Amino acid sequence: MFKLKRRYQKQKKRTPFHRQKFVFIFLSFFFFSYGFADSSLPEIEARTYPAEVEKISSSYRIYLWKDLENQGTQAGKIIIARKNNRNQMAFRVLKTYPENQTFAAKVIRHYQKTQLDMTEQFIIIEKLRDLPPDYRPTQKEAQQDFDDLEELESGGGIDVASYDAELDASRQSPATEVDEDDYLESLEVHEFKPFDPDWHWLSAELGLFRQFNFTGESEYNFGGGLLYGLTIGKLIFLYDEVAQDSLTIEGGIATYKILNFQSSESDSYTILHGLGTLRYNVFLSESFALYGYGGLIYSGVLTGSNTTAESIERLTGILPAFGGGLIFRIGPRWFLRTNIGFDRFSASAMLRF
Repeated sequence: MFKLKRRYQKQKKRTPFHRQKFVFIFLSFFFFSYGFADSSLPEIEARTYPAEVEKISSSYRIYLWKDLENQGTQAGKIIIARKNNRNQMAFRVLKTYPENQTFAAKVIRHYQKTQLDMTEQFIIIEKLRDLPPDYRPTQKEAQQDFDDLEELESGGGIDVASYDAELDASRQSPATEVDEDDYLESLEVHEFKPFDPDWHWLSAELGLFRQFNFTGESEYNFGGGLLYGLTIGKLIFLYDEVAQDSLTIEGGIATYKILNFQSSESDSYTILHGLGTLRYNVFLSESFALYGYGGLIYSGVLTGSNTTAESIERLTGILPAFGGGLIFRIGPRWFLRTNIGFDRFSASAMLRF
């Protein structure tokens, strides 16, 4: 037994990076962790035990958990799933299946994630005292809870009665209720594993980067860079076993050298790009995805020789960045990424975590 106390969590802002006369703009990442606190609330008693997610309903509202130590819980209990000492989601237990050491729980709060990974183990914190008053869902919510539970039970082969006194109490009267056999025949169970369980993208990139020459024509220069991306949303429009999507904000830097920018001069310039984009990903499997992106690049001269003020001015400014690409898995955490865009043609080795 131990005591938990709610705490405020504060956000931190990062300021732009400045160097000498040139300002290189990087995309700022805000990691939002939020919580409601009430200093007047009493402390609570809780217990912990490990558990794994066995299944998720197609609406992502109800999870079927495996109690790894067979601690046993009760319907109505409030639990929090934690990973790496961070709260991930809060649930209310709806139903228990002691014969399988499993229980079904409904999501009531998101902390770090919008969906839990079925390949990971979590620590469950179960509230034992200071329980809230009995919660009575609306008829629509109760019907959805019932449908989700039946979906998990049907798909998992759990032998339960077709009528449950607690869960069926809020259904329609027998005179207007849909025939149970017809209902079960029309029930579709969507059971699939997330293609993209990770949230972070770290890429080392080599390729051809677009820049405009002294006469204003486009040309490409060989260089390299580093990129970091953070997924800010998953399963937005596509959420089945065929395709799953996500939205990522990405920023980074790239550098390359330009020689003889002015044809009559033996000048050279080392260019630094600051990149910020929004990327939409579509995963067609755990090993393959395609994406499109859009954003801006700030280009500036880092160093140079035999430079002129006019050349520096032409090489400094904001450029558009847009295009698409493909992602291929080459290892448990490693991917190969190809990028084809207005701003660059490149290939990257990418680490996901």
